[in-house]
Amino acid sequence: MKLRKEYVAVMFLAVVLMLVFAFSPATAAEFTYDKGPAFTVTYPDVWKETDDNANKVTFKTKMADSLPIMEINVMEIPAGVVVADVSGKHYKALLEKSQDADAELKEEKQITLADGTAASMALFGWAYQGWMPLMTRLVSAYKDGKWVYVAIHSADDASPEVPQSIKFK
Repeated sequence: MKLRKEYVAVMFLAVVLMLVFAFSPATAAEFTYDKGPAFTVTYPDVWKETDDNANKVTFKTKMADSLPIMEINVMEIPAGVVVADVSGKHYKALLEKSQDADAELKEEKQITLADGTAASMALFGWAYQGWMPLMTRLVSAYKDGKWVYVAIHSADDASPEVPQSIKFK
């Protein structure tokens, strides 16, 4: 009987430890862009930088060669496009061209980043290679004459807080 109580206690402790690790917040990594405009983006450290960069973005991560995928880019501001429209219109065209897919704008709104910068946020639905449904969460901001965006591509709108973590210096 004593052995059984010790076994139950050990198993209980193991379950508690597993739950603590499972529900503890992941440690974060930070991408730093030190050219103009200087900014940082915070993301889970299990997302690793990848050399697979067909879209030629500034920085790209994947989680274990899978989803979610994060893309950060710094570009010239599209002529005549205000920040309120860049996510829903201009990025949509870039997404459709790069993925050869039709993207549906599911949500679009204006937000203010933690540092006070005005930005736009959009959510797109599209099908990778015509069959795998994906979501792309995008935050765009204009700063110092540049368009900065963070896009997260995932199956289920994972980590919507990451694109909003842009902090300009």
